[in-house]
Amino acid sequence: MPSGRSIRDSIHSTLVNEARAQQAWQQEANEANKRMSSARRQIDERFQSLSRAYLADKDSEAIRVALGPALAKADVALQTRQRIYEEFQQELPKVEQSLSDLNKRCDSLQASRDDMLAQVNAADTVARSTEGFQRALQQRETMAAILAANKERAISLKELSKTKLTSYRANSVFRYLAERKYGSPFYSANPLVARMDAMAAKSVNFSINFDRYQALLAIPEHVDRDVSERERQLEDFEKGPLAEAEKESREQNGYFPLKESLDRIQSQLNEQLGEREKSQNRLLEIQQHLAAIVGGMDENFKQALSLVENFLSEIPESDLQQIASQTPDSSDDAQVAQIMTLRASLTSDIQLTQSLSEKIAEAGRRVKNLQNLEQEFRRRDYDDTYANFPGLDITPILTGYLLGKISHDTLLSKVQHHYVDDTPAVSTSTWSSSSWGDSSSIGSSGGFSSGGGFGGGGGGFSSGNGF
Repeated sequence: MPSGRSIRDSIHSTLVNEARAQQAWQQEANEANKRMSSARRQIDERFQSLSRAYLADKDSEAIRVALGPALAKADVALQTRQRIYEEFQQELPKVEQSLSDLNKRCDSLQASRDDMLAQVNAADTVARSTEGFQRALQQRETMAAILAANKERAISLKELSKTKLTSYRANSVFRYLAERKYGSPFYSANPLVARMDAMAAKSVNFSINFDRYQALLAIPEHVDRDVSERERQLEDFEKGPLAEAEKESREQNGYFPLKESLDRIQSQLNEQLGEREKSQNRLLEIQQHLAAIVGGMDENFKQALSLVENFLSEIPESDLQQIASQTPDSSDDAQVAQIMTLRASLTSDIQLTQSLSEKIAEAGRRVKNLQNLEQEFRRRDYDDTYANFPGLDITPILTGYLLGKISHDTLLSKVQHHYVDDTPAVSTSTWSSSSWGDSSSIGSSGGFSSGGGFGGGGGGFSSGNGF
């Protein structure tokens, strides 16, 4: 007699087989897709190779007749390509000569610039060594040294002030009096508090210590102001007396005319360097265009190639064979044969993938139906330990279900028709009075009382009548 679990296992086994078949067909379809991709790539490569060969031999009568309108359109792109090539060839030597001239001018200007720079530096060295400038420079260095020392001193004084202020603020009596503004016009208190504050002030020597406290508070602002003032004085000296001394010394030693010459040469050099960079970029651009044309990578050649390639790929294979037979070279005959073989393989794989796609979709439908059936079988507890289905042969029913000849509801109805629940009956003897004690044990000596509510006899909760 088929059990529920054996039927469930049959459903699950069928589900697994269908899923495996679907997976195998999908893998086969993936392989076919790879072959089709490879075939298409190889076909494109061979058509491109044919197109290149025919374009190279486009002046032959056989090719011109065979390719007809496609070659006429391609000629327009090729003529444009030839014109651009000739223009670049004419421009190339001009740009090269211009670049050569610019290199010479830049080299000459750089040499002049370097020579003039040496003269300017020499004049500046002499100017800076004069007594007047050295005296002003020494004064500037003295001021800078004083400023640096004051900055260091300011840092030390701020740290010292911070440390001492902390000790003042640590004294609670001093801090209280300072917060009350004791001793200032802003202090106010009743006579009793005033007398107590006076005693407290005397105990910490407040009048003297508060003046020191105030001085410590003012230190950061004071030292910062002093540093700022010295920085301003140094800046004014550098812009005034020092700059004047430097200018006077340079004027005496002919520095400025030399510096003007240097600036003029540098400006000319910068202009020529900019022109040279433009010529270098243009030369590189021309060389790249020419290399693309020579290598058949320019846009016009690609357009011509595409026109011929599209024409060849769209004509019947018999016409393609006839074109190849009219050329003296046999290599295009071989390529046409390869194209035909690849196309046949591609057509076969296309048909295969179409067939596999239908199988995969159908398998997916069956897998989904079997999953729903398995879930419903479990939901109805048909796979329970005591569920049996006498006289049920599930195999033909599942086959009809998978083929779509039996509906989901019909299948479940057939299963339900054979369903038998063989759960063992529970014996009434297991519920005997001995399991719970006899009636006399309730309330007479403990547990629930014979009276009302909880309590009674000799045990239980209370001796009263319930709560």
